[in-house]
Amino acid sequence: NQVAMPECLEIVTALRRLNSIDLERQSETNLERVHSAMELSLQVDFLEARDAWLDQPAVTATLPGLGRSSSSKIAINSSEQLLDTIERYRTRMFEIATQFNAIFRAQTNAQKISVSLLSM
Repeated sequence: NQVAMPECLEIVTALRRLNSIDLERQSETNLERVHSAMELSLQVDFLEARDAWLDQPAVTATLPGLGRSSSSKIAINSSEQLLDTIERYRTRMFEIATQFNAIFRAQTNAQKISVSLLSM
C-alpha cells in the first residue's frame, strides 16, 4: 500500500532504534562497521518493500463510452490507459526516490558531518 512520508520516517526510526539496541548488546570492537552494515541492510529492505509496492497492479477503472465500440474509441482508450499507467509509474517512482533520499541521504550527510567534526 501507499505509505506517506511521515509513516515511512516513523517505521525507519523504529527500525533504527531496534538496530541500536542490538548494537548495544554486541561487544564487537568495530561497532561502526556493524552499524554501517545494518544501515545498508535497512536501505535494501526499504527498496525491496517499495519495489513490491511499485509492482502492484493498479486498480483499473471501467472506461466510459465503450458501449459503442468502434476501433477509434478503443485505440484512444488504450492510449489513455497506457498514458495513465506511465504517469502512475512515474509518480510512484518519484515518491520512492523522494522518500529514500529524505530518509537515508539525510542520515548519510549527518554522519559525514559528525565524522569530519571528529577528525578536526
